Amino acid sequence: MSDKLKKYETIGACGILTCCVIKNGFETCADCKDFPCYRLKTESAVSDSFVTHKKMFSNIEDIKTDGIERFIEKQKMRIDILSDLLTNYDDGRAKSFFCQTCALLPIDKLQEIHNEVKNEVANVELKEKSKLVRKFITEIADSLGIDLKLNNKEKIEV
Repeated sequence: MSDKLKKYETIGACGILTCCVIKNGFETCADCKDFPCYRLKTESAVSDSFVTHKKMFSNIEDIKTDGIERFIEKQKMRIDILSDLLTNYDDGRAKSFFCQTCALLPIDKLQEIHNEVKNEVANVELKEKSKLVRKFITEIADSLGIDLKLNNKEKIEV
């Protein structure tokens, strides 16, 4: 077994990781001729609060279309925008919201939001600044039909 595959042995059971990386030696599911397979369709059918599941198929399609390097560049842009939002606009209650925003919104809309908020709320107190930024983000997300709320699994009574 290669060193690359050995490092995944300690991660634990993940059907997608096992299939994609360990069994087939792919970097991502975008490399697989069977994409989207039953395993991914099953994962996407599960309603949970793991935000990145909402973007799983579109992320893999982006990788197939533009390549992994371009996808990583976009992810780095997301990280930079998230870092700025957390540093300059988080009133102590917006961290989760900003994380979801940066994970779910298209990169062009994130950049638009980032540029707009810098100009609009420059001289505003942090609490009000955070409120205005969250309102602006929510309006953009709503216009795109993107739900930024966490979806918790229904609790099963035992």
